[in-house]
Amino acid sequence: MRRRRRDDIIMEYGTYMLMFLASYIASLARLYYVSGILLILEAVYLYVHLAREAENLTELRALFTLSWVGGQGLACLRLSRVQGDWSYVTWLCFFLVYIGFGIGYEWGRQYRDEEKRAVSRNAVQAGRLYLCIEGLFAASVLCFAFEAVKVGFIPLFSDKPHAYSYFHVSGVHYFTVSCILIPAITVLYLKSGAGRGIGKKARQKDAGRGSTPL
Repeated sequence: MRRRRRDDIIMEYGTYMLMFLASYIASLARLYYVSGILLILEAVYLYVHLAREAENLTELRALFTLSWVGGQGLACLRLSRVQGDWSYVTWLCFFLVYIGFGIGYEWGRQYRDEEKRAVSRNAVQAGRLYLCIEGLFAASVLCFAFEAVKVGFIPLFSDKPHAYSYFHVSGVHYFTVSCILIPAITVLYLKSGAGRGIGKKARQKDAGRGSTPL
C-alpha cells in the first residue's frame, strides 16, 4: 500500500469542508434537497476516490465516508414530515466525528504493521467465524419472529406511520438487530482464506470423481 501524499489528504478534507459548509448554508436557506444532494455527491466522490486509491471496494475509510456523509445527505433531504431542522451543534458534531475519524485513521496508517494485523489464513479460525455467522443469523431470525408475535405486526406490512418505532421488545431487540454484524464477520471469514479453501476442496473432489472408474 503506497504512502498517501499530502496533496491527496488536503484535497479530500478540502472538498469535504467546502461541500459540508455549502450544505449547511443551503439548509439554513431551507433548500433541503440541495443540502442533501451536495453531501450525497461528496460521499460518492470520496468513496470512489478512496476505494480506487486503496484498490479495495471494502476499504474501511471509504465505507465509513459513504455511510456517514451519505447518511447525513439522506437525512438533509427531509424525507420525513416529522423531521425538524438541525441545530448548529448537531452540524458541528457530525463534522467533528468525520474529521476525528479521518485524523485517527491517517495516524494509524503510519504505525500499523500489516503483517501483524493481517487475518491469518487457517481452517480453525474460518470455522469459528462461520459458526458466529450462523449463530447471529439464527438468533436474529428467532428474536424477530418473537417480536412479531409479541407486538402483533411486521413493520414492512403495517399501515401504521413509523411502525418500526413501535416494533421492539425490551431486551430482545438488541439481539434482533445483531444481524448487522454479519457483513463485517463475513469479510473476516473470506479474508481467512475460506473461499480459497472451499474452491480447492471442490476442485479436488471433482478431480477425484473424474478419476473414478465406472
